[in-house]
Amino acid sequence: MLLSRKMDDVAAAFDREASRRTAMRQKLTTVDAEVLLAAIDCFGSAEGTALWLTSPEVALANECPLDVAATEIGKEKVLQLLWRLNRGMFA
Repeated sequence: MLLSRKMDDVAAAFDREASRRTAMRQKLTTVDAEVLLAAIDCFGSAEGTALWLTSPEVALANECPLDVAATEIGKEKVLQLLWRLNRGMFA
């Protein structure tokens, strides 16, 4: 019984993560090409870029870069952050 409940919990967590990833994938289709190319240049891989774009970033008030980049002002903030990260400026 305990194992079955634990398996249900894991399956539910997997479903939540799948839903989150689907939502992020849909948002990825709207990302500005300049942001996408700068992120790929910074992180060097599609996987690293996707993870960074969809994860909360302290330097962006714990918002996902993908969400911040949805506005022109936010796009500039994300590009500036990528420029700094690409040059090892973490503060």
